[in-house]
Amino acid sequence: MADLQSLLERAAASPARPPDVAGPYRRRRRNVRSGFALVVVAAAATAGVAITNRSSGPDARVQVRAPKPVSTPKQAPTPYRDKTNRMSISIAPGWQRMPRALRPWLFSPHEILSLATTSLSPTPGPGNHAACASEIAQVVVDRIGPDGGYMSIDEWRQGQGIYTSEPRTLRAADLHWSALCPLPNGMTGQGATVHEAGRDFTISLVFGAHARATRRAELYAMLDTLHFDP
Repeated sequence: MADLQSLLERAAASPARPPDVAGPYRRRRRNVRSGFALVVVAAAATAGVAITNRSSGPDARVQVRAPKPVSTPKQAPTPYRDKTNRMSISIAPGWQRMPRALRPWLFSPHEILSLATTSLSPTPGPGNHAACASEIAQVVVDRIGPDGGYMSIDEWRQGQGIYTSEPRTLRAADLHWSALCPLPNGMTGQGATVHEAGRDFTISLVFGAHARATRRAELYAMLDTLHFDP
């Protein structure tokens, strides 16, 4: 019995130190702070943010790296060489060369090149399908649209037709352009008849009613690359 009593007394002895009530609370706060830091780092990585720790102290900085601009390569003009008509030109991006003459009824001058901002096909059937007396094809008026453009180059046959030509200047903008006949839908046109390499040509330009100034600049730039063989 004595042994049992001594065991009970030792089991009920006073604790050597008071209970640690704040310890679990401190450990829980440390765990919460660690979890919050992990969430911040994960969110920064997901958003593509580069985190740079410039110092080991509290004065750390977060830098946001701007995305690199995406550059679109500029399209180059397409060189075109016509061995049959002995000429060459560089065609600007966005312009198309018509594979067939849009005015097959013409004899002198006869069409050797047509360019437009959209694809065009000649009107089927015999006869004259011109929109006005300047022999602008009706399909041009119907299809190029309010912001479109069109250019034709016609060559005169020697001794055929009545016309007056001027020497072709180095810059198309310096030619003596004259207004074409009135066109429908608010379109405008201009033309010039020039001679070069012993040959005579009429150049006709058509602009949509709301064509931008860049259309004229594109046409002039293409004409500046135009070359005729003797």
